[in-house]
Amino acid sequence: MELRAQAAAERLARARDQLKEHLGELHTYARQSQEDIEALRSQVQLEAEQVHEQQLALHRARDEHRLAVAAFRQQLIEWQAQIADMKRSLAQGETRLERRQVQVSEQARQLDASSARLVEQAEQLQEQERVVEEHRQEMERHLDDMRDWYRRKLRELSERRRLEDGEKSDGKSGRTPEATPALQDSEKASGQSPTEAQPAILTLTNEIDPGDRKLGDLLRSLDLVDEQTLTSLLVEARRQRRSLRQALLAGGYLTLFQMALIETGNIDGLVLGPLRVIDRLRTTPHEAVYRVFDPRHSHEAVLRHLAEAEPATPERADQFRRQFGQAATIRHPHVAAILEVLEVGGRPAVLQEWLMGLPSTDWPALAAVPGVWFRLVCQAALGLHTAHQAGLIHGHLHPEMFLLTGEGILKLCGIGEPLWLAVPTLADQRPLDITTDLADFGRIAANWAALATRRKVTKPFPEPLQAILNRLHTEEVNARYVSSADLLEDLDQAGANVPPNAEAWDRLLRHVREHAADEVRLRQSA
Repeated sequence: MELRAQAAAERLARARDQLKEHLGELHTYARQSQEDIEALRSQVQLEAEQVHEQQLALHRARDEHRLAVAAFRQQLIEWQAQIADMKRSLAQGETRLERRQVQVSEQARQLDASSARLVEQAEQLQEQERVVEEHRQEMERHLDDMRDWYRRKLRELSERRRLEDGEKSDGKSGRTPEATPALQDSEKASGQSPTEAQPAILTLTNEIDPGDRKLGDLLRSLDLVDEQTLTSLLVEARRQRRSLRQALLAGGYLTLFQMALIETGNIDGLVLGPLRVIDRLRTTPHEAVYRVFDPRHSHEAVLRHLAEAEPATPERADQFRRQFGQAATIRHPHVAAILEVLEVGGRPAVLQEWLMGLPSTDWPALAAVPGVWFRLVCQAALGLHTAHQAGLIHGHLHPEMFLLTGEGILKLCGIGEPLWLAVPTLADQRPLDITTDLADFGRIAANWAALATRRKVTKPFPEPLQAILNRLHTEEVNARYVSSADLLEDLDQAGANVPPNAEAWDRLLRHVREHAADEVRLRQSA
C-alpha cells in the first residue's frame, strides 16, 4: 500500500508539473494574443488616420479642381469674347487680316533666321570648345615634356658636376685617368658602389635646412626633379656651404627667372608654345624677348613675342608677321637667321638664332688694323647685300647690330625688324631705302677705323682701302655708294692691296672668345 501510495504521489506530482506547464503556455499564448490585438488595433488606427488624410486630400483636390474648372470657364468665356472680337474684326475688313498675316510671316521668317543663327552659333561654340580642348591637351603635353626636360637637364648637370668633382678629387688623391678603370674594377670586386667608394661625395647625415627642404618639396611636387637628383643637389649645396637655391643659381642649373616662376608655382610660364623658357632677356611696351630651348631641334634660340597691346592694331601684327616671315627666307652665314615665325598665345612671335660673341661697340682697337678692318667690312657688306637682294631694308643700323663670333664670323642682326619695334621714335619720321642703310653703315665702318687712335702705333690704310672708307663716310650725297653691290665690287678690287694681318685677326678672335658673355648684350634678367 505504501508503494502504491508513493507511486500515486509521484504520478500526482508529474500531473501537477504538467498542469503548471500547460498553465504557462496558456499564459504565454494569452499575452501574445493581447500583443497581436494591440498591434492590430494600432494598425487599424493608423489606416483609419491615413484614410482620413486621404479623404481630406480628396476634398482639397476636389475644391482645387472646382476652382480650376471655374477658372477654365472664366478663361473660356474670355476666349469666346476674344473670338467674338476677332470675328467682328474679320467682318470689318480683310485688310487687317492680310496685314496680320504679313506680320506673322515676317515673324516666322525672323524666327527661322534666328534659329539658323542659333544653330550656327552652336556649331561655332562646339568648334571653339574643340579648339580649346585641343589647346589644353597640347598645353598639357608641352608641360609634361617640359617637366621631363627639366628632370633630364638637372640630372645631366648633377652628374656632370659629380664627375667634375670626382676628377678633381682623383687629381688631389693621386689617381690617374689610366688607373681609374682598374680602381672601378676593384670597387666592383669589393662590393662597393662608386658612390660609397668616393669620399668626395657627402652624405645627408645632418638635418636639412628648412628652406632647402621647402624648395626641394616644391621641385618634387611640380615634378621637375627626381628623388636621386634632388639628393645629389642637396649634397652638392652642402659641400659648397650654400643653400639649395644659391647652388642651383650658381651652378647653372636654373636662371633667376626660372627660379622666380618655380617659387611662385607658375610653371605655365616656363612654357611658351612648344618652347622651354630659359630666361627673360628684356621687355618693352611692344614685345617680350626670351631665351628659350627648342626641343624640336635641340638648340637654344631667342624668342621675340609681341606684347598683348600690339594685336589691338592688326596692321602692326601683320607687318610683324610679314617682315619677319620675309627675313626667314634668308639663309646666309653673315645674317642672323630668323628660324621660324609662329603664333604663341594668340599673338605672333619670331624665333631667332642664338648668338654668342661681341658687338662692335665692345671691339678692341685691333678692329682698326687694315687687314682686320677689311675682313669685317667685307663680311658686313655681304650680309647687308644679301638683305637688300631679298627686298629688305634694315632701316636702323647701329654698331650693336654687328656681332663677331669666336669663330670669326660677323653676323648682321635686326634684319626684318619693323622700325616701330626697334626705334619707335623714328617709326613715322625716317624714310627707308638702300641709301639710308649704306649711309648708316658708312658711319659705323668709319667708327671701326677710328679705333686706331687707341693704338700707340697705327698702320695707315692702303690707298684703295682709304678711298673706299672716304666714299663710305663722305658728306657728299652724290659721291656715296648707291648699292651694296658697288661696295662689294670695290672691296674685291682692293683686296689684292690689303695685307692679311693674320696675327692681329687671331688676337681679335682670342679677345672675342675671352670676353663673349654667355648671354651677350641682350640679357637683362628679371
